[in-house]
Amino acid sequence: MLTTPEEAFAIAVELFPSRHAESIKRASVACGLTNIRIIGKVIKAANRILGDRALEDALLARVVPSIVLFAAIHYKGLEDGPDFQFALSIGSPSDWKDFVKDENKEPTEEEKHRAKWRLLMNELGIHGCDEFEALVVEFLESGLFDASRLAPIIDRYAAERQHVEAREKASQFLFKVFWDHRIGDAQLLEMASELPAIASFLDPYVCSELDRALADIPGGKSIGQEIVDGWIVSFKAQKHKHVNDENPFNRPLHEAITAEFAAVNAQAQGRTTVLDTCMYIIENNGWGTMHEVAMKGATSADFEFAIRNMEIEKLRRFLRRMIEMRLQRQTYDLHFGTATERFVDACRSIANDPASSRLAGLIKRLFAGTTLASELVLPQAQPPT
Repeated sequence: MLTTPEEAFAIAVELFPSRHAESIKRASVACGLTNIRIIGKVIKAANRILGDRALEDALLARVVPSIVLFAAIHYKGLEDGPDFQFALSIGSPSDWKDFVKDENKEPTEEEKHRAKWRLLMNELGIHGCDEFEALVVEFLESGLFDASRLAPIIDRYAAERQHVEAREKASQFLFKVFWDHRIGDAQLLEMASELPAIASFLDPYVCSELDRALADIPGGKSIGQEIVDGWIVSFKAQKHKHVNDENPFNRPLHEAITAEFAAVNAQAQGRTTVLDTCMYIIENNGWGTMHEVAMKGATSADFEFAIRNMEIEKLRRFLRRMIEMRLQRQTYDLHFGTATERFVDACRSIANDPASSRLAGLIKRLFAGTTLASELVLPQAQPPT
């Protein structure tokens, strides 16, 4: 008689008790885990990551399914389950390609697998991944866990319920400004005085809208500026490495917020993740899932910025290793996608830049004598027909 997921978990949790047993059980059953030894490892991983924290149900629902799924993947507890790369990409632009395929075509075996995996993640309530899942993957692959990195993530999740309350308070104020012609300026300013304290829980577009509304109320301009300033302070404290500043609905943003986004993205052009990843590969002669993800997402602009701005000693090692990886692309493309091609694109751009003659010369010397030398030549423009 086969052991059910419920029965297997009941046995495993007796061997490895957990404060979060009920949440782990729900996710474990959803994953269909029946191997008691693997369930025990999943429970131990959850205990290590969450410790003895007292977490509300909403927070447990956010973090426990991810821990269980990624641990089950790592310990090979899922029959025909997804890999880390698929799970980490769920909800991302690279995941959208499955939704725009030709409906008249029979799905491939890979597409059938991906559909099955997506249903599993949907059942678990995992609709997107962030730094928490990255932390879980790093822990599973390395066995090392930095508890200090978890605290701010959990704190942010705890604050998310406050976002709803803050948005409602801002909406009530904007409703009064727009519709309530009986309310006086003094009453509006009294309502608005509570908004700077909750600015960190609002999105930048709402903060910008509040600032514009308050600018038309006598005495309100300074409060609007407080709201914007408060949001920026909170944003800076989160130390974003990159900002998705796409604005498909063209909602107006306060100029100070726009400038902050631009500053963060200009800094992110350096893509320290690319440099850090490459240096990790160089220094450790190996890599993990997160390094593969970083390399696959690297652009030629990322590589060019890194080459132009890194320390000389790092540059020496970086260029030699990347050239070696390009020469052995059949091996590395399996793990890093088009990263070595983007590296060559960056080198070509620099090699043909008259304003960077010394760096251009260095790159040409390193490429000379290899089969890559011809890749530095700019393609000739085709004559008009």
